[in-house]
This record gives sequence, structure tokens and C-alpha cells, in this order.
Amino acid sequence: MTGNELYEQAIALMATPPDDAAVYKPFALSAINAALAEAWSVNNSMRLFLGKEELEGIPLLGALSEEIPYEEELVRSALPYGVCSKLYIDEDDMARVVYYHNLYIQFANACAKLVAGEVEDVYGGEGEA
Repeated sequence: MTGNELYEQAIALMATPPDDAAVYKPFALSAINAALAEAWSVNNSMRLFLGKEELEGIPLLGALSEEIPYEEELVRSALPYGVCSKLYIDEDDMARVVYYHNLYIQFANACAKLVAGEVEDVYGGEGEA
């Protein structure tokens, strides 16, 4: 999915008519990049769970035409609501902003994966039970 496609999905979820959506377009790239930063650790947990390499750094889109390098489930379920909450912040309707943000967190948490790994004993010794 590209940044443009994510932006269009967010606008649709906000029930914003296309003619009115132009006011949000200048803020779309920043909103998407902020959502990418917030969801980076969730995306990396998904990648590890799927046996893929983690992304070394948080991606930064330079243009809305660029592909979003995150797992599809996260991009399609959670990120649109994250973008909604950021775009809608200036509308003086904090209840709706919180609603979008809560959906974003709910879907991001649903995407997060627990990955088993080695535990390092940092205390040494046998320990007491």
C-alpha cells in the first residue's frame, strides 16, 4: 500500500467527501510518518513472528506515492485509524480524535506478536526459589 492509498482509506473512514478532503492533504505525509514511528515496534514483532528480519530503523516516507514497508495486516487494519486521529486533531472534536486513536491502538495491539527467545541470566548464580 502506498502513502496515498493509506491517506485515501483514512479519509474514507472519516466519512469526508472528496471535495472537503483537500484540507487534510498537506498534513497527510506527516500524519503517516508519525503513525509509522508509533507502530514500528509492532511491525517488527510481526516480522520476527513471521521469520523475517526486523527493520533497522523507522521508515520515513518522502512522498505519498511511496510504498509503506510494513506488514499488510498492520497497514490495512491499524494505520488508517492512526492517520485519522492525527488528521482530525484540528477539528475541535476531541471525542472523535480519541475514538480514532483508540481504534488505532486496539488494532495495533491485535497485530502485535509475542516472539519467544533466549533469556539471559544477568544476576548469575542458581538463585533461590
